[in-house]
Amino acid sequence: MEYLKQSLLHDGNCTRTIPLDLLVEIFLLLPTKSLIRFQSVSKLWFSAIRSKIFVDLILTRSKARPRLLLSLGGHRSKEGFIFSAPEHDNNDDEKSSTVMARYHMNNLEPGYFLDSGSVNGFFLGVVPGICVCNPINVYNPTTGQIVKLPEVRTNGRKMYARLGYDPVDDQYKVCCVW
Repeated sequence: MEYLKQSLLHDGNCTRTIPLDLLVEIFLLLPTKSLIRFQSVSKLWFSAIRSKIFVDLILTRSKARPRLLLSLGGHRSKEGFIFSAPEHDNNDDEKSSTVMARYHMNNLEPGYFLDSGSVNGFFLGVVPGICVCNPINVYNPTTGQIVKLPEVRTNGRKMYARLGYDPVDDQYKVCCVW
């Protein structure tokens, strides 16, 4: 946390009202949509929310609360849905209702979702909220960002794609086999 403070404080006078450590703790409690909106409050808030350290803190906390994800989309449709629900502990005696989040995706390339396996405790290619679609797009339902990958020529053969994480280079990678 101290490194985050030192790396973000350039002029020093932005955090006199709320200490950066407290601000980061508050940010960690907020939903992603609020964080996206709050990036425009100030340069300090933008830097704090976008920093690798903060993103890693969110990832660490989200791994402690695994979620089940289900994606639905038509073969020729440009729309799809991802449903997300928390995993329940079998030892929990209390009956509780499940809150399921729904992410609507539009303007996708027509195609179907690829089952890209499990990475970091998620399935269906979702790696901290990211899934792979065909043609190969990496979609983050939380932020609504879509990254279209270069076209892969398969010469009519069936292609299998998997999403993985390389901890050495700290990068997510897509592997295609046909």
